[in-house]
Amino acid sequence: MKKILVYGIDEQRLGVISGIASNFCDEVHFVKNSELSERVIDILEKEADPKFSEQPLNELELCMFGGFDRESIFEFIDMMKETGIKRPVFATVTSNNLEWDFERVLVDVNQEHIEMQKMNATNAKK
Repeated sequence: MKKILVYGIDEQRLGVISGIASNFCDEVHFVKNSELSERVIDILEKEADPKFSEQPLNELELCMFGGFDRESIFEFIDMMKETGIKRPVFATVTSNNLEWDFERVLVDVNQEHIEMQKMNATNAKK
């Protein structure tokens, strides 16, 4: 089953993501703050809750693809770019992070995103 886990994405962008996702997956689940300590695999097995309901912790955000192949992920990202909305941080469920608690994935992926932005900014100045 293909499923997207989202966290920290505002209601407007969540609506756009849900619209695009309807072409790609079975469900979109908005991860709640109360679920941050749960394992990714356990959240994936829950019934999806696609409703925005609370403010994220520390301004972190994530759009995590479960069960997607590489081609579908890039097609999804291309469709996101076409909308012109601010792109969220993306990740994919892997055999490595499946057992991690969601907060660990959220923090790690956002930190990697910050480091990549710094590296890209440095390379752009050269």
